Amino acid sequence: MHEVLPLSEAAAAELVGDRFPALAPRVRQRLLAEAQGNPLGLLELPVALSGMQRAGTGPLPVWLPLSRRLQAAFESRITALPARTQHLLLLAALDGTGRLQTLQSAAPGPHGIDDLAPAERAGLVRVDEDVSRLAFRHPLTRSAVVALSTSAQRRRAHEALAEHLTGEPERRAWHLAQAAAGPDERVAGLLEQTAHRRHRGDAVGAVTALLRAADLTPPGADRSRRLAEAAYLGAVVTGGLRDVPRLLEDARKADAGRAESLVAAVAAAHHLLLSGDGGIDTAHRLLVGAIEMQREPYDATSDTMVEALYTLGWVCYFGGRAELWVPFHRALAQLTPDVPELLALLSATFADPARTALAALGRIDAAVAALEEHADPVWVIRVSLACVFIDRLTGCRAALWRILRDRREGGRAITLSFHALSLLGLDYFMTGEWEELQSLADEHTRLCETHNYRLLECLG
Repeated sequence: MHEVLPLSEAAAAELVGDRFPALAPRVRQRLLAEAQGNPLGLLELPVALSGMQRAGTGPLPVWLPLSRRLQAAFESRITALPARTQHLLLLAALDGTGRLQTLQSAAPGPHGIDDLAPAERAGLVRVDEDVSRLAFRHPLTRSAVVALSTSAQRRRAHEALAEHLTGEPERRAWHLAQAAAGPDERVAGLLEQTAHRRHRGDAVGAVTALLRAADLTPPGADRSRRLAEAAYLGAVVTGGLRDVPRLLEDARKADAGRAESLVAAVAAAHHLLLSGDGGIDTAHRLLVGAIEMQREPYDATSDTMVEALYTLGWVCYFGGRAELWVPFHRALAQLTPDVPELLALLSATFADPARTALAALGRIDAAVAALEEHADPVWVIRVSLACVFIDRLTGCRAALWRILRDRREGGRAITLSFHALSLLGLDYFMTGEWEELQSLADEHTRLCETHNYRLLECLG
């Protein structure tokens, strides 16, 4: 018998690239992380995905599906375990934290964690009682445990976990959502609250929460609103431009042809503008019409209204015509109680900087000086955008590089990475640092091609 050792990271990437060259980059990255060098996993995981999933146009599930060959590699070891041990493994897989205390609370029994001993002996998990943690020896083991369970078993496990997570509302909401067998407005509302809390720090998680909330919502205005908001976040933050038309169409169908007008308009405008599928004037008319449908005076505390105005300013900038800015300034004048600071700074420096930027320079310098204190990448990008035409962009470099490093290390705020790359590239161009500029431009172009950001591709 020969022991097959895991492939190195480079060898694993080469194998997947040779056998599945059409895999989207983010899909390839996920598969490499799950397989961890396991040759069978590297060859079989892509086979179990749909064509849309392999191309990156369909969402990947939380648990990657396993081919029959992969399931067979784990099945005998898992199904031979005692029933309680299998149940504890399923709880551990669905919980994802590795905390033994959670398993004991969700599945109390006379033997406690001793019931995990057969799984340890089978080489499926490691249990460290000193730190009260369990770890699966391979990510595919966890996937196999889930794949070999029934839907009823998974729902019961999620219910048990939710019952003992009353102090962790986000995780509790997720488990309740997975335990639901049909529409449940209470759980959908909890998931929507989770999405709003995650909006800035984890936009991908927020989109996932909104989509699951929509799944649990009967057809009507609430379902439409949640789908439209998922489309909006996908367009504005996560880089999910390809999903926007489908989600907006689903939103319209969910509410008899209507959709949450302002949220949907922002998402649609981003798609039309950045994907190159529509013109500047179309996106401008769409946004202006949706904004002017809102009750005056406009609410400056509404994230959706403020985002609509940021987007409208972006459309006006790319349009390059003075008349496009007229409805923008008219809407800005209707904001109450006050125009948000960043929106005011962008207005002062983007529309007509030669005439309006001077009065805002002191406030912009203060915002640049405070960038190191801001963890919110959206704030960083918008301060940097305000600096483009006033020779202040170099002061934003460190903060912009933070955003770029986060994406390179697995962060998922793709849209913000596009902006960071283009802003850094512009600054290196203005300072004559050509080698750095070329490297950033190449990365920017590759990302734009991968994610269908045709408009921003020209900035590379």
